[in-house]
Amino acid sequence: MVKILVLEESMLGQKLLERYDNDDIVHYTLSRFKDGEIFIQLEEPVRDDDVMVIGSISAPVNENLVKFLVCIDALRRASAKSINLIIPYLGYSRQDRKVKPWQPISAKLVANLLEAAGATRLTTCDLHAKQIEGFYNIPIDNIPIQLILGNRWCKMKKEHGTLNTEDFVVVSPDAGGVARAREFMLQAGIDNLVMINKLREKANQVASMQILGDVKGKIALIVDDMVDTGGTLMRAAEELKKAGAEMVYVYCTHGVLSGDAIERLSNDEAIDGLYITDTIDKSRELINDKINYVDISDIIAGIINAFRKSKDIYNYINEELLP
Repeated sequence: MVKILVLEESMLGQKLLERYDNDDIVHYTLSRFKDGEIFIQLEEPVRDDDVMVIGSISAPVNENLVKFLVCIDALRRASAKSINLIIPYLGYSRQDRKVKPWQPISAKLVANLLEAAGATRLTTCDLHAKQIEGFYNIPIDNIPIQLILGNRWCKMKKEHGTLNTEDFVVVSPDAGGVARAREFMLQAGIDNLVMINKLREKANQVASMQILGDVKGKIALIVDDMVDTGGTLMRAAEELKKAGAEMVYVYCTHGVLSGDAIERLSNDEAIDGLYITDTIDKSRELINDKINYVDISDIIAGIINAFRKSKDIYNYINEELLP
């Protein structure tokens, strides 16, 4: 039997719980020792069950990572048949290589920890770097959310009937995101792609930007996998407006939104709208309607149902989400 264990209280988690019967859900109690150590008590047996553990390793990142490790261990010791992780946002994914000597590759360390704890499969969304898939010795599915969002944008365009794709241009904020932006562009039916060449001095700080392509008179759609502090996106939007873009909208899968990013992005004049999915829940902190959440609970539920029916996840995406 396939059962669902939602490991976090969030918009996405609550929407998923509402989709399933009580008998499909693994209930548990999470408590702490005096020193803050996490303890998880399963409330029912899971022997020979396939358990889907759902939650994001987002802020507080270290605590949520330990929650996963403790939960996996509890399920393994309770004789679960398989422990299948659905982690929409996989923390530590930005640390996927050594930029300088004597640095860790933390994405590989997290892979080792999840496998050692007993995970048997991982599903995540828009990994920061696809080579992270090679860090795992268990099956991993990397769901292309931006491809799906591009398809949804195309459907919205057809429903309104007033959007001319020639008025739009898709923008990749760096060379590494070109493939992701192209997926969005092709699904959206937009023909124009622009890249921003940026020189980064250190994390979250860009020294210079150069726009490669024409955006004059266009509505620019910046496509990226995540927005953290928002500084790079705000500067990119400013440069696009200077180059003649009429409006700038941002589509990011993961809204990390660290520090005062929400306030800064909400008040930024260059960005006309920011769309992020609910892989990370910062909804209680929003201050106006500039930042909008895109619900992906139907995508996650579809992945669970595909697993239940022993169907390939990518066939499900192609057949059900990208008609």
